[in-house]
Amino acid sequence: MVAESLIQHDMDASPLFPRFEVPLTGISHLMSDRELSRRLHAATRQYLETEKLPSNIHRGLIGSGDQFMENPAKLAELKRRLPDLLAVEMEGAAVAQVCFELGVPFAVIRTISDDANEYAATDFMHFVKTVASRYAYGILKNFCHS
Repeated sequence: MVAESLIQHDMDASPLFPRFEVPLTGISHLMSDRELSRRLHAATRQYLETEKLPSNIHRGLIGSGDQFMENPAKLAELKRRLPDLLAVEMEGAAVAQVCFELGVPFAVIRTISDDANEYAATDFMHFVKTVASRYAYGILKNFCHS
């Protein structure tokens, strides 16, 4: 999944600022760099095709928060508030905010590690051991050579 934008899904500085808006920025959606995101998408597609893996790559909104998401009811409520949300994670929007504030172009890619349910912690550890490093290496290798 390649982020077109990111949002701090647990940001709530109301009533001073609207829900999800990063205080003093006037924005809630942090937009990734189009060209970097295009290259990252292409590098991912190339890796998946080379490895003969399913190539269902999505592009869109990714939400970041401070809590590990393992409650399906919380996830459903978040999807209700942010219908375009494709995935949740814990780091991307924080990195995006720093890049935004410093004027540094950025792109974010995420691989789904679990279903944000009661099995999430177990699924995540299995994912780290069997998938994460292999995919990251292959995708970044392609990205650096593009």
